[in-house]
Amino acid sequence: MTYASVVFDLLSVDTDLIALVKVFAHRDVPNSGIDRETFPAAYDENGFMLPFLVVRGRGDIPTNDVVDAEDQYVSVRSVVELWFHADRDAGWDILEEAADRCYVLLQYQQIAGSFNCRLVNEIDEERQPDLGDACFARRDYEVIGFKAP
Repeated sequence: MTYASVVFDLLSVDTDLIALVKVFAHRDVPNSGIDRETFPAAYDENGFMLPFLVVRGRGDIPTNDVVDAEDQYVSVRSVVELWFHADRDAGWDILEEAADRCYVLLQYQQIAGSFNCRLVNEIDEERQPDLGDACFARRDYEVIGFKAP
């Protein structure tokens, strides 16, 4: 279990969020990138990009704030990135609304296997040239948790 998978599981079942965006795990996005041929789930029947969110995790970094050498228990910090995308004509409003919903679900929450989760970075109103200038936003959440065998 990774914190990214825990966050994905939490977000992908929230009915308010999935009414706004489709939610995908990073592992489900093709290595070759997102386009109509390699990732048709991100597009509607007319070929327009749907609003969607990709949950991507970084590795755990031991903090040694809490340690139990005998049980091999150590506190860790991990960042989970939320990448929001929408067709360039859709604009950023739906992405902002989805990001706000994620904030409600994650900010200062104790997700499974963690002590705390908090927002640590925001990127707003960007364009992605490799996706036809699609609208893009990102939120990074730091998860403070633990690692044990």
